[in-house]
Amino acid sequence: MKVVLFDIDHTIMASPPGTNAIASEKAFKECFGISASEDSVEKVGMTEWGIIEKVLLEHGSDLVPADDIQRQVPDKIYQRWAEILEAECVNKPSTLLPGVWELVEALSNDMDFKLGLLTGNSYWRSEVKLKSVGIDEFFRERSGKLIGAFGNEARTRSGLIAFAEDRLKYDSDALALVDDSLLGAQMVKDRKDIYGIFVGTGNASVEELRVSGKPVFEDLGESRWQQAYQLLKEWA
Repeated sequence: MKVVLFDIDHTIMASPPGTNAIASEKAFKECFGISASEDSVEKVGMTEWGIIEKVLLEHGSDLVPADDIQRQVPDKIYQRWAEILEAECVNKPSTLLPGVWELVEALSNDMDFKLGLLTGNSYWRSEVKLKSVGIDEFFRERSGKLIGAFGNEARTRSGLIAFAEDRLKYDSDALALVDDSLLGAQMVKDRKDIYGIFVGTGNASVEELRVSGKPVFEDLGESRWQQAYQLLKEWA
């Protein structure tokens, strides 16, 4: 069996500029009484957990003592951030990126593959984002729960891979990422046992993503999703 883990932002979908920052600013104000957004801290490589922790450390909050942030960051902040984002998306809808539906549908119909998520978004925000572009059902267990590793489970994105492996990978299963980030490209370069398909639909260019040593596409539109599917079929 082959396990294919998809990133969400800029890989599956794109949100209107500023939407995530606006939602985070409202959530931090409501939950912690501070004026800050996710863009107020350096967040490269950080998950939602890491971002919240960093904002609280740098901007302070009487509600969560600085020396106890790790234990006391409540689910409420994740849930409110997601709820506020969902409301923002009503007037600022997100967009499913080219070829993604076709690739995900092909993989989900192929008994050789299992699909999951590897994302810096919390579970709740992941659900909001995937539902907003109508692709969430491909990433659910029979119980209805999203499957993968999420940004409320580790501080850094690289720290999530162990969760995904534990939940989805068994014995001789092979693992692959579909991603747009330099972090993902570096992970695949460092982990020779992980395959990768990369897309230049995020902040990293196609040339930069070639550090992975794996196939890189400008996007999955036209026939490129079919090429990606065939590469995943032939790998391992």
